[in-house]
Amino acid sequence: MPNFRFVFAADAHTGRFEPGTKSWQELLKEIQTLDPCPEFIIFGGDMVETGMDWEYEIFKETIEKLPIPIYPCLGNHESRWTEDLYQSYIQSFYPCPRYYSFDFKGIHFVILDSTIYAQAYGHIETNQLNWLKKDLESLSPEDLVVIVSHHPLAYPTEFTDNWDTVFRVCEGKNLALHLSGHGHSAVSWNFENLLCLMAPAVMSRQYLICDVVDKEIKIWKKTLGEEPVYWCSSSLNNTPQRAFNLPKDPQNCQWQYKTGGAIFNAVALGENEVCLSSSDGALHCLNKKNGELLWKYQTEDMLVGEPLITSINHRLAVVFTAGQGAVFALRIADGKLIWQHTSKRALCSSPNVYKNHLYFGEAHGFSALDLNNGKLLWRKEIDGLVN
Repeated sequence: MPNFRFVFAADAHTGRFEPGTKSWQELLKEIQTLDPCPEFIIFGGDMVETGMDWEYEIFKETIEKLPIPIYPCLGNHESRWTEDLYQSYIQSFYPCPRYYSFDFKGIHFVILDSTIYAQAYGHIETNQLNWLKKDLESLSPEDLVVIVSHHPLAYPTEFTDNWDTVFRVCEGKNLALHLSGHGHSAVSWNFENLLCLMAPAVMSRQYLICDVVDKEIKIWKKTLGEEPVYWCSSSLNNTPQRAFNLPKDPQNCQWQYKTGGAIFNAVALGENEVCLSSSDGALHCLNKKNGELLWKYQTEDMLVGEPLITSINHRLAVVFTAGQGAVFALRIADGKLIWQHTSKRALCSSPNVYKNHLYFGEAHGFSALDLNNGKLLWRKEIDGLVN
């Protein structure tokens, strides 16, 4: 395998956080003086602080004259605060998708999107897992794979709630290394003999140098302005048909139900019903005893917040929010729409009720509606996203 070098950096938080912007600019200058020069940079997420357009403009300006490619990975600060979800990111790095893979000199690099809108923890959604399975199918058992995500996988403190599902998809493949960020610290751990690394933060003036040499990847910790310090290495000896000792499904599970996306929050329990929201854009109402679908209400948006079962005009109803700015009230009996309120602001909160008033947080505000008809009673402007 040809020898080469690449840089893995994460958590610059450029834009509103000025020290992060300065450190990132210094890093870009420094890596061009390294000998040998890196072939590319993988950025492990949290490029910007709040995900606003003007922050992306600053970041884009810093990399426009960069003589080597940069492969970005979404972090929670790219998606957590902006009202336009991932649109600013996509426009800034077009045509780079949210998750993708690329090959370089015998190694297959997989860049995952572990972010959830308005949440700090990580999750790999169903559509992405299906893509990952298809992406890896084209590889032989001997092909080397490096998995990159912002949130660590298989970490002792669970940053990514379904990390085990990711590794189930990767079983039988030759995983050589897992790289992540998010924790702002240089941490290494082993999962089933797979070396996993969390990178220190660029905002703290640190990054990683990765040298692929003599059938291993040597990792160096680098502080801006100082000499690299050897940290650890991962063997590139072929270990095909890797099998992981993963957590087993619960043995006492009475029933299971799968949506077309991720379930980000708790479910709402009625006397005979279970209501849950999903990133597939639907509110699902199930029979609590057997898990069978009673009805489903489809929206055009991602659902993140926990639904609420309440009473409207003396009839049971379920109320929930949709990500891009709508609140819905449905009849529990048949899923028919009672009312819909359009906010035109990002919504990821779970609603609550007090004395016939419905309260919910949104981007730059906190609002109250009349529970019976969905009409706006008042809105309090607040800086930031209320979730």
